[in-house]
Amino acid sequence: MISQRAKNGLNQWFSKALKGALSGSQGDLCSVEAVEQNADFFESRFVMLTSSSYLFRAFTLIHFELNAATREHLAKLSRSDAESMSEKEFMDAICECANMCGGALNREFGSVFNHVGLSTPNILGAESAHCLQSLRHGHSQHFRVDFNRAHMFHASLYVCEFEDLDFDGPQWASDHADIGGGELELF
Repeated sequence: MISQRAKNGLNQWFSKALKGALSGSQGDLCSVEAVEQNADFFESRFVMLTSSSYLFRAFTLIHFELNAATREHLAKLSRSDAESMSEKEFMDAICECANMCGGALNREFGSVFNHVGLSTPNILGAESAHCLQSLRHGHSQHFRVDFNRAHMFHASLYVCEFEDLDFDGPQWASDHADIGGGELELF
C-alpha cells in the first residue's frame, strides 16, 4: 500500500521533474496539472523510463506527437533548428528530456530510498500504454503539460510497490534546500 502523503509527494516530485526537464527559457510559462485517470490521450507515442528500488518500481511516461509545435519546442530546448531537425534528432531530443525528468525524479527518490536505479529511455507506440494496467500499480497519476497556455504533452506516473510506502518527500526536500546540486564523477 502507498500512503496518501507518499502519493502526494510522488505527484509533486514528478510535476517538478517535468517542469525542469521540459521547460525552455525562463520566459516560458509552464503548467503541469493533474488530469482524470481515465483521460484519453491523443498522442501517438510515448517515451518511458523506469526507476527501481528494492521497495518499488516507478514508470514515467511522456506522451508526445511528432508535429511542428513539439518539434519547435524540442529544437528550442536542444538549441537546434526546427526546420532541419530530422526524426532521429527529434527522438533523441525527446529521450533526453525524458532522461532529465527521470534523473530529477531519481534524485528525489534517492533522498528517501537507498539503491535506486534508472533505465534508459524507450519509445513506444500509444497502443502499448494499455499494458501498463496489468502492472498492478498502487499509484497512478496523469498530467497535462502546457507551455505558454498551449498544450504540448501528457505525462503519466505509475508506481508499483513491493512493500508499504509511506514518506513525506517534499518536506524532506524543503528541509534540505541548502544542499548543493549533484556532481558528475568520471571514472
